[in-house]
Amino acid sequence: MDAKIAERQTGRREISAYNLFALTWPIFLELLLFSLIGITDTFMLSGVSDQAVSAVGAANQLIFIAILILEVVGNGASNVVAQYIGSKKMVDAARVGAVAITLNLLIGIVISVGFVLFGNALLTHVNLQGEILALAQS
Repeated sequence: MDAKIAERQTGRREISAYNLFALTWPIFLELLLFSLIGITDTFMLSGVSDQAVSAVGAANQLIFIAILILEVVGNGASNVVAQYIGSKKMVDAARVGAVAITLNLLIGIVISVGFVLFGNALLTHVNLQGEILALAQS
C-alpha cells in the first residue's frame, strides 16, 4: 500500500528486485549460453588430451573477452532504444539501433583482424608454451 501512495505522490514507481530481474535475465541467459559453448568444447576435447583442453580453454578466454566487448555495446544500445521507443521517438530509436549495429560490426572487424594478426602474441601473453601453444594456434 505504501508503494502505491508514494507513486501517486511522486509520480514514480519504485523499482523492485523482480522488475530488475525481468530486465536482466536475457543478458545473463545469453552470457550463460556463450559460456556453455566453451564448456562444451572443453568437455568434448577431454577425451583427446589434456593439452587440447588447456589450449581451447585459453583461447576461449580471449574469445569470451571479445564477446563481452560486443555485448556491452549491444546491451547499452538496447537500453537506449527501449527508452526512445517508450518516449515514442521511433526515428531516434532506429538511428541508435543502426549506429549500434555499425559500431559492433566495426569493433568485430577490428577484433577479428587483431586475433588474426596478433593471435600468437596474445596466446603467448597468457603463458602458453610448447605443444599447448601449437594446439591453441591451430
